[in-house]
Amino acid sequence: MTTLKVITRNNSNWFVFISLALAIVVKCVLFQQLVFETLNLDSFASMFKFYGTVLFIAIFLSSFVFISKHYWWTIALLLLIDIWELGNFTYYRANGVFLNMDAILMADNMSGFWNSVIVYFSWKSYMPFLISIIYAIIIYTVPKSPKRHWKWFITCIVLCYLFFPIRQFKTWRNNIDNLKIESTNTGIKYILEIYAPLFTPYNSVLGKAYVSYISGSKAQWEEKYIRESSVVDYFFAMIWFEAAYVYHQKKNNSRDEQELSYAEQTMLSSCIQRNGTNIPNTNLIIIIVESLESWGIDYQWDGIYAMPCLRNFLQNKHIFYADKIKSQAKHGVSGDGQMIINTGLLPISSGAACRIYGTNTYPNIAHYYKKSVTLNPSAGAWNQSVVNPNYGISELYESNDMRNDVSVFQELNARIEDNPESEFIMAITVSTHTPFSLAKEIDYKTDQNMPEILSNYIKCLNYTDEQIGKFIDKFLLSPQWSQSTTLVITGDHTIFKQMLLDEFKEYASIKNLPIKNGKNYCPLIVFSPNIHEPIKYTKECYQMDIFPTITNTIGCDDYYWKGLGINLMDSAKVRTISEQQAYKLSDKLIRTNYFNSLYE
Repeated sequence: MTTLKVITRNNSNWFVFISLALAIVVKCVLFQQLVFETLNLDSFASMFKFYGTVLFIAIFLSSFVFISKHYWWTIALLLLIDIWELGNFTYYRANGVFLNMDAILMADNMSGFWNSVIVYFSWKSYMPFLISIIYAIIIYTVPKSPKRHWKWFITCIVLCYLFFPIRQFKTWRNNIDNLKIESTNTGIKYILEIYAPLFTPYNSVLGKAYVSYISGSKAQWEEKYIRESSVVDYFFAMIWFEAAYVYHQKKNNSRDEQELSYAEQTMLSSCIQRNGTNIPNTNLIIIIVESLESWGIDYQWDGIYAMPCLRNFLQNKHIFYADKIKSQAKHGVSGDGQMIINTGLLPISSGAACRIYGTNTYPNIAHYYKKSVTLNPSAGAWNQSVVNPNYGISELYESNDMRNDVSVFQELNARIEDNPESEFIMAITVSTHTPFSLAKEIDYKTDQNMPEILSNYIKCLNYTDEQIGKFIDKFLLSPQWSQSTTLVITGDHTIFKQMLLDEFKEYASIKNLPIKNGKNYCPLIVFSPNIHEPIKYTKECYQMDIFPTITNTIGCDDYYWKGLGINLMDSAKVRTISEQQAYKLSDKLIRTNYFNSLYE
């Protein structure tokens, strides 16, 4: 009898072990499907990284059932995983990044904005909880008979087989074939090229030696491959290694040109001019509108435009207008947008530069002006008190009214009542920030069939447009400002991520909205006395193009930092750096505080 009990208990343990491991794997696969809408990972390396790591974690956690007398803790474990996935899923929909250490460290920037995350909850994000419920029912209702346990074991194996991406082998084979074509290496080097990245952390000595060793292939492709394929980098221990590595870089901020490859130095040479001495020929006002998307300017319902003031402003003869500015903000979101516009640099690969490298020296537009100020509605957000001096801005005005833009425009209007004296003013709005809490107070009507989030966004655009319109009227009626000032209006980033654009696609197609193709852009509006006829730029371009366009417009195209983009007003200008090259180069320039010795 005792022997039978032991056997039964062992079988129960194995059954719970397999069920728990399967539940964890299914949750991770489901999360992958919900977020990325595909289980077809890019390569065998990415498949190995994802499924290998998921299986390792699932087996490790499930193994504790063999040293425990109870199973209730396994349900608690699954619920904790559910909560973690829910946070990641929601944060991904809202800001495009997972709930990692960077997100946690930036949480203090969300003061007053927590509803901005809650609004992105979806019923799909609760599906993992269903798996936990099914698991709980199974382990407490399945008969204790060992034979029944083995039937469930076979069922689990079948389910695992159904979830395994068999098509991935075809993708892997195709990638290997492409690798043979792209690579100039053979023999041992060829084998290393395929397999070494799987077990090589990029930031290690081994990783850097590997990249040097496989020097026959394209350098850019090698680094990208090892960064994306390293299984070791994916484990939690390597996350902390990376954190320590970043901390070490931050602590020892110093420029080391030897860290820049020959290709990077060549690219950088087109961006830097060592002896720039220009002085701006106009004042400069930049209005960064929270989450402003270009299509909103042209939106109308029953013949009434949502943003009539900006539409009318675009008819002015001193206007340059680009309506397809691709947002390049990353984890820092609004902070990244502000940095791109002010410095011409792009965000770092992980985290927010304004938080991690806020004390760095940055190239900027503002330092040539005698007076400069940032008007910020959300006090404390995005480390403004630290980064503004390093963006060349000498004064910071912060309001505690994070719900609307009244205080910002009151301050802006008050400042243009004085005579200008070589001034730079940057005003940041907040009314169009999710969850669009002002929408219920705004009278603008939208289509009753429009998705609620989309409708609320349009209403808040209408409110912000009214505030901007009042300022523009006052600005244009003030000759001492309008005849000596460049006024820039743009967005810090787009608001709707791909998942929401997909949800809007059917409605957008029916109503023929520009976002029906799944793309959304920020606008760039430049008013300047140096522009003598309206200019419309209709090609897709980038936020990194805003900086060189502004410096050219204010007569500072001789500034030592040209930026990573191009002057959009120069039709003959050829782009010499791709977007991905620019991201990579900018990341290195920021992390090494490259401009510390170049700043004038």
